[in-house]
Amino acid sequence: MASNGKLALEALNNRKYDLVLMDMQMPEMDGMEATRHIRNGETMAAKDIPIVALTAHALAGDRKKYLRSGLDGYVSKPINPDALKAELERFLAVAKKVQTPDDQSLSKAPPPSTASSVADTENFDRDSFHERLMGDQDLIQEVIKGFLSDMPRQLETLKGLLDREQWIDAGNQAHKIKGAAANISAPPMREVAYAMETAGNAEDGETMRQLWSQLEEEAEQLTRQLKLEIA
Repeated sequence: MASNGKLALEALNNRKYDLVLMDMQMPEMDGMEATRHIRNGETMAAKDIPIVALTAHALAGDRKKYLRSGLDGYVSKPINPDALKAELERFLAVAKKVQTPDDQSLSKAPPPSTASSVADTENFDRDSFHERLMGDQDLIQEVIKGFLSDMPRQLETLKGLLDREQWIDAGNQAHKIKGAAANISAPPMREVAYAMETAGNAEDGETMRQLWSQLEEEAEQLTRQLKLEIA
């Protein structure tokens, strides 16, 4: 247990955790700022590690504010044990089923078949996405529209880096795309982006170029599904 946000970040650098219970009201660095540091990749933890807010403020708009800020769940104080248990089970059950790719070694780029192995997976995990946003239709629409607006720019940036053969930077850009895909609950796109990130870290340009076409295809299919979702 960390008594302030700075200590929470230090703890994430020293030990692997499956989930973070983030107190929003902490001295020195509050939970919102600590969450931003985590989501920006400034700790050893995966940027998409589940973070559940704990707060005494239970105003109507708080849940949306926290979810928009990168938190995945919300439990108000005084803590109801059943509510906390439900939130923990919601995220930890997923963690048991899916090993986070960030836990794997980045020393060697995987073959293109790594990304192809998820070809039969649903492009958009609608149930997971709706569950994470607690069925809030306004927020669901907002997050999807934000993704559809931003992703073309992210892909254009990645394509430019590939054209200039800036493999390390391209890998870093693929990492951003991977996080966005995870946030929208798109496992296949996330896996392809992860494979590109790994190839970029290994400066394996050939693999990155092969994976680019797969990423474009996943993005196109996902875009069609998301547009239907908000139609």
